[in-house]
Amino acid sequence: MKKLCGLLLTGLILLYACQKEVSNENGDGLSSEGSLQSDVSGDCLPKEVAGTYEATVALVSTVNVIEVEVNVLKTGPYLIFTDTVNGYYFRGSGTFSATGLTTVTLNGTGKPLLDGIDNFTVRYGTSECIVPVPVLPAGGGGPAEFTFNGSPNACIDFDAKGDYVVAVPLTSANTVDIKVNVTAAGTYDITTAESNGMTFSGQGTLLEGAQTITLRGTGTPVTAGQSTIPVTASGGATTCGFTINVLAVPPVAKDYFPRTPGSNWSYEVNDNPDDSLINRSDPTGPTPINGNNFNIFQRKDPSVPDFVDLAGYRKAGNDYYIYTDLGYWLGFEDSQTAEFLFLKDNMPVGTTWTTTPYSGNRDGAPIKVRIKFIIVQKDVVANVTSSSSPNSVAYPNTIVIEEHYEIEQPNGTWQEDIRFYKHYYSLDVGLVLEEGYFTNAPSVVAYKEELRRYQIAP
Repeated sequence: MKKLCGLLLTGLILLYACQKEVSNENGDGLSSEGSLQSDVSGDCLPKEVAGTYEATVALVSTVNVIEVEVNVLKTGPYLIFTDTVNGYYFRGSGTFSATGLTTVTLNGTGKPLLDGIDNFTVRYGTSECIVPVPVLPAGGGGPAEFTFNGSPNACIDFDAKGDYVVAVPLTSANTVDIKVNVTAAGTYDITTAESNGMTFSGQGTLLEGAQTITLRGTGTPVTAGQSTIPVTASGGATTCGFTINVLAVPPVAKDYFPRTPGSNWSYEVNDNPDDSLINRSDPTGPTPINGNNFNIFQRKDPSVPDFVDLAGYRKAGNDYYIYTDLGYWLGFEDSQTAEFLFLKDNMPVGTTWTTTPYSGNRDGAPIKVRIKFIIVQKDVVANVTSSSSPNSVAYPNTIVIEEHYEIEQPNGTWQEDIRFYKHYYSLDVGLVLEEGYFTNAPSVVAYKEELRRYQIAP
């Protein structure tokens, strides 16, 4: 018999069995809650490093800084800090006044002792990520010697991020990564000439070998079309050019989890045509919760006579949030409501994020659980087969998210649970496939829900 207490509208084999509901709000403390953003390798996203770092030279706290991104789930005071590596560290504190993604600056203190790459662990709450900081040899603070890959023609394998639209000012999301080959370590300071209303610039430190320079865009595009941006290193020793595609109008907003009232989806469970689920967005419209409007999703299966409320969903920019009773879902003896991010549609493969830990009692003993999400595929085709479509249906433009559960151990470390799940979200359709796995058999599907039909209301 399927449980109705699943996350993301699922009837999956859950971390724990469903428990009774008892009202108990989560998060009465004053501190903020959220998580650092990182990729699959554990590096912070973004991992901006400002200033020059030279062995035996003391840092200037307002100049030697790093920037990290935090997904804020609860407002309040915050403290974000690194460990001490090679004689220096970074730290930032303040108050988050709004939820969602925000960039935090950490100021450097101390003096690097040796040259090389220092890998700092950034910590906020229970989340952490890595920022590498290159340190020049003592006396090596002069200009670096390098060439752009592709010089003197087009920059090879450059990566332009963000949308570029006529009359829309560029933001911190508009950056370009350029690959270089460094023959002598040192500093760099690059600013492009203005082209079609846009300028790109970047400063930092380069060690010898293959490196990547990130240039930040400023200005406002003037005309639509391809704009070529020439890049010249200090002194003109090397040049290359990259292109920016400027749109006449903003791109149509993508939606990988439609929520319009009355929309509905039918799923087949484990290839059993007689075992089905129907999800729908409450036809009566959104419900305000904690200052945000959520579309309440409801579910019906053969074991219940009518639709049952499951969770609320909302979208903010490129981020998708769920508001649900995690206490009930995680098997806690008391219920607790919580909101967290479950899908990001504008981040690359390898991006990860982790929820704040959730505490409760199970079987009379305290337990703490957090959920980790990983983007494992993007813009792929999901082929879904069910009894109503035996030849399979191809859903293009699909994002695949893995969902893992981590349990805090007595020594303060986190251990992954024995199960994890994959969710397949298709553009303008929603959840088309869900698979459950055991960690000791990660290639064997232990549970699945496959989309049989859907209807997206206008």
